[in-house]
Amino acid sequence: MKVLRKTLRRLLMIIGYVVILNIVSVMWVHASSETSFKQVDNKYIYTYEVQEKEEASFLSSLEKEKTIDNKKATLIDTQKTGGSTSLSTIRTVDKSFISDTNNTADIISKIESSVDYSENGYKGTLNFDTSSLTIDEIKGDSHEYKVSITRRYNDYSRNDLDTIPKTITQNGIVYYLVNPTWNITSTEIIDNQEVPATYSAIMNYEGITTRTDPSTYEVHYSYTGNVEKLDEAPIIYTVTYEKENKFNIIPAVLTSGGIFFCAIIILLQRKHITLYNKQDNGFKKVRKINITKNNSINLDKYKHLYTSKEFKLEFDNKYFNKYRNTHIDIIYDNTTKNTEITRNPIIVRF
Repeated sequence: MKVLRKTLRRLLMIIGYVVILNIVSVMWVHASSETSFKQVDNKYIYTYEVQEKEEASFLSSLEKEKTIDNKKATLIDTQKTGGSTSLSTIRTVDKSFISDTNNTADIISKIESSVDYSENGYKGTLNFDTSSLTIDEIKGDSHEYKVSITRRYNDYSRNDLDTIPKTITQNGIVYYLVNPTWNITSTEIIDNQEVPATYSAIMNYEGITTRTDPSTYEVHYSYTGNVEKLDEAPIIYTVTYEKENKFNIIPAVLTSGGIFFCAIIILLQRKHITLYNKQDNGFKKVRKINITKNNSINLDKYKHLYTSKEFKLEFDNKYFNKYRNTHIDIIYDNTTKNTEITRNPIIVRF
């Protein structure tokens, strides 16, 4: 009921203003949203939220004179604050690859000096950080395999192995006799029979050795640099009219269609998050706000209303259910906190 009463009170206030709007002013409402109004003595102070693309249209539609409470009021001051801001931060991207050499110069020649960055709305160029380069050796695998050698022996009178080496050690490898072969090299006649007189031997030996694959190298390095994104936010215009003391009666004609139109505008502009700032005696309400279309809340534009860097954001129930478990960027004093909405309200400290 409290929210309903506030909405109705704002609706009645807007209806009163619509009485004196002309056709140009009605068209202008589409491009801007009146967020507050107050009267100080004979001055009427209006605050408007204006999208940047509609700023020119808004300024051209501002009335130099208007009738308020049946009295002529003159535009005396227009002040501009807010608007889109450029957010800057530092990003680092880690990379790695496998190299067949550990020569630093050769490795650096394979690394691009810079890369383009585009993520979460931030864009920029990141440069290779030479101090981030690390090179770690990956030992090659070892494999066992057979090797063989052959030895020849001549002028043996017998074809037996008694005098033949059974093992040979060469270059640290022990070779074992595996396949002896004998050949007759000369003969003689004994008792009218030709018999072998000398032999030659071909002796084959085999051994086992180990081969280790060449080492490779795991290379790690980083790119780093400043990236920026445009944080879109409406321009806040504070427009002040001064009312003349002379009484002036202007007929107020407002059709039911106009009232309905104003009601629709108010409902569309309704804020769903109550922003509080921490004070000495607890949290104090600052104003109602919404999450922007790029899932962010910029607290900088109300900085003059804060006394601390601790905030509480209390969501309407339906709005909380809509954004539950969603990440949003909360921005204050050039610092961005990426916050997941898991409870209501949420506390944010900078």
